[in-house]
Amino acid sequence: MLQARKSKWFNALFHAYNKHYLLPRHFDQILLRGELDPPDLRRPALYAMNHSSWWDGLLMYHAVKERSAGDHFIMMDERQLSKFRFFQKLGAFSIHKQSMKGILRSLHYASELMEQGKSVWIFPQGDIYHNDVRPLHFQPGIGYLLSRSPSPIVIPVTTVFSMTYVQKPVATMWAGTPIEEDWSSTRRRESSAWLAARLEQQLDRHKALVVEDQCGPQSGFNPILKKSSSTDALFEDFQRRTQWWKRFFKSS
Repeated sequence: MLQARKSKWFNALFHAYNKHYLLPRHFDQILLRGELDPPDLRRPALYAMNHSSWWDGLLMYHAVKERSAGDHFIMMDERQLSKFRFFQKLGAFSIHKQSMKGILRSLHYASELMEQGKSVWIFPQGDIYHNDVRPLHFQPGIGYLLSRSPSPIVIPVTTVFSMTYVQKPVATMWAGTPIEEDWSSTRRRESSAWLAARLEQQLDRHKALVVEDQCGPQSGFNPILKKSSSTDALFEDFQRRTQWWKRFFKSS
């Protein structure tokens, strides 16, 4: 497996690139609801996030850089990480999903990180699925991981994308209520299924807020990326300037 090789200088450089160029180029804004850090920063945290887009990892990276004091790592498909090795410098480590030995090696590595007090992000669905796929199905790996490290706080995170009145999509993220359980007393598949149902409930509530156009400060969603310029905004600005000049020439 490919282990994380974090680099402080590269993290600083990539965060600036991600924040000021890459994300604004593709998103109108990014909103976050809830607290990313667990109540007790001394305890490790395991973040379980739905996986519906190629962008999920970059959104997670931006969110933790903007709103977390923890030391975060993320599990990434080995084929993808092999193509984009620089993600290792950001805290990514690989999982070889086609090999049971490779899966166990990655889960043991994640467990060791949490034993060191690190925070670990996983996409327990195991692959990218459309946001509307129901029910959510988690691979048993998350249950195995919790059985090896029963002390982590699990934080459910959901992400929903929408396009309405603006040219670029809006990404909304919701860090749900931290879950504290004695995972050692629960069977692996049972804990995986229970967490999948919990994340599905949150995702359904999240999507309902998006449909109702309620993802704003009134419901706890606050920007972690400022609104960016887009074609529609530039055109509206052009119209306002044109109208001003028309009124000026009429009055002169």
